[in-house]
Amino acid sequence: MKTFPRLSVLYHEGGNDNNLYILKSGEIKVYKSTTDGRQQIHKIASIPGDLIACEDLYLNASSSTSEAISDTTVCLMRRDFLREATAKFPEISDAMMQAMARNLNAYIRHIANLGSKNAESKVASYLVFQHETHKRREDHLNFLADTLTRVEMAEMLGMTQRTLIRSLKALTLRRVILIAKDGFMILDMNALSRLAQ
Repeated sequence: MKTFPRLSVLYHEGGNDNNLYILKSGEIKVYKSTTDGRQQIHKIASIPGDLIACEDLYLNASSSTSEAISDTTVCLMRRDFLREATAKFPEISDAMMQAMARNLNAYIRHIANLGSKNAESKVASYLVFQHETHKRREDHLNFLADTLTRVEMAEMLGMTQRTLIRSLKALTLRRVILIAKDGFMILDMNALSRLAQ
């Protein structure tokens, strides 16, 4: 087990880490750096049990960077130990394949969203996804805690910060969401889901 304070980096793009990270608590963003210095976030790990760096496990170098966006605890598993464990317990390989398939599926959906939806639909899709997966959601309030900055959220959705803010304002004016101090309150889940589609 290892704890990373907020804003600390677990591993760097281009580095040779050789560890699988299993999220115990907290939140982690995984991103690639663009040539102009921005971050293209392609994954937010926020559910205990989420696997981080499984796609890099058998590469010579990490293809992305991961950073704690809140105080985070992970279980680190060395690559050589994982090889030994999967030889003894084949069900570990099955679980890894399922996790990697889920990651790939989520990434394909993310790419499809970036290419085929307008800004408001992209934001709605992000909020619906957070609603379905966010461990800190309070069911009776439909409150989504959000630890991403507006810049990070815009970069993840492939839009400018100005466009993101305009889209959030439009959803607020339609009484679909309410912007709260630490996240979003969903006022009309049906309308949000329709916009996401």
